Amino acid sequence: MIYYHVKNMKKQILGLYITFAKFILRLTLLKGVRTDILLILFGNMDHLSAFLKLWINMGVGNHQQYVKINNMYNILGTTISKALPGFHAMTGCDYTPAFFRKGKLKPFKLLKESVDYQLAFQNLATVDEEILKDAFVTLEKFVCHMYGIRNSSNINDVRFHLFSTTYQSKNFNDNFEKKFKNFDPSSLPPCKVELQHLLRVRYVTKFWRNAHLKYPHVVITTSLRLDNERQQI
Repeated sequence: MIYYHVKNMKKQILGLYITFAKFILRLTLLKGVRTDILLILFGNMDHLSAFLKLWINMGVGNHQQYVKINNMYNILGTTISKALPGFHAMTGCDYTPAFFRKGKLKPFKLLKESVDYQLAFQNLATVDEEILKDAFVTLEKFVCHMYGIRNSSNINDVRFHLFSTTYQSKNFNDNFEKKFKNFDPSSLPPCKVELQHLLRVRYVTKFWRNAHLKYPHVVITTSLRLDNERQQI
């Protein structure tokens, strides 16, 4: 049994997977694992040996408990598990900003209910431009859905709709003189330009989804170089 105290994601998670590849351990206990490390594990479980048994030590003091990661993975399923790294990057992590007051719970419920959303988050790591383009469209729809509009995939339209619903006057000819004390503009969704955030999300997701490789940065660097060359052409 090997004990890991995971603090540094970039170093420890790579070391973890290298150890798996070399020794094919039967039983491994992870200690001090942060949320992002656990989600990276879920996103890469399909690359690990089926005989590997992973446990996680959670809590402190008298509230410590041991949870079997394999059981959690089986409950979530392969599709959702592969989507989790992209989902975590999209909804806010150490490397990307979060959506104001949206948190993780409500977006996760939307993710569980839609296979399209799950596949879109998975496809953030793809190198196929057409698939990636479709994924960005679906994720824009996901953001609209987070803000309560189900049947729209245009974030600008949703932003305008929510603004108009709050501020529009009953009479079309009235002056724009409404006053609100409790309305926070930060509650509006981002505009289309601000959704360039998705490019950052993709970069982080590609790193995490390739964490099973010994040198994941090689894959990322090559992909980004090819993207830059296409843009120049």
